[in-house]
Amino acid sequence: MRPAPERRTDGSVRCFVAAPIDEAVRGRLAAVREELQRAFGRGALRWSDPALAHVTLRFYGDLQPAEIDAVGVALDAVAADRPPMTLRTADLAAVPRASRVRVLWLGVDGDIDALAGLRTALDVRTSTIGAPPDPRPFRPHLTLARARGRRPVRLEPRALAAAAESMASSAGNPAEWRVDRIELMASELGPDGARYRRLREARLGPPS
Repeated sequence: MRPAPERRTDGSVRCFVAAPIDEAVRGRLAAVREELQRAFGRGALRWSDPALAHVTLRFYGDLQPAEIDAVGVALDAVAADRPPMTLRTADLAAVPRASRVRVLWLGVDGDIDALAGLRTALDVRTSTIGAPPDPRPFRPHLTLARARGRRPVRLEPRALAAAAESMASSAGNPAEWRVDRIELMASELGPDGARYRRLREARLGPPS
């Protein structure tokens, strides 16, 4: 039986806004993860489940029900006049670097300017809700693994480069998908990791 997720006593919910991916991209992530696990083993990093993968646009942290409703209104507003966009997987990256890995991810390419514009508009409309806008450059990505605990993991740069080259040659063309909606998600933390639950959805493009 799966343990129950962590519950907050004040009614708040840990939230973020994301662009979803499709099954073809999940398959690509699963193949990449398998390749990396062969190269580096399973124990050094905490590997992400491809079934939970998404492109994070905006992390809010703990929101109260009224704030969730306000973000939902903002989602509808920013999505209404923006057409669907096309994204695709890009190169493997070790962040901040191979000698001190905190996150391994696949970059995201395609209609990045449109995606960044959507994120900026969301920041403006939710400027009084949750965390302030992130001052760092927007780097859309799909997370593959994270360091366990607070200490970064050292990976041999040559081995990382070889794994990236192997993936590029074996996986063929980048996985591409169409983003036609954005979602407000709840992140529920349990003893076996995070589970995500969709709270709101907003379709891109004018109403039909």
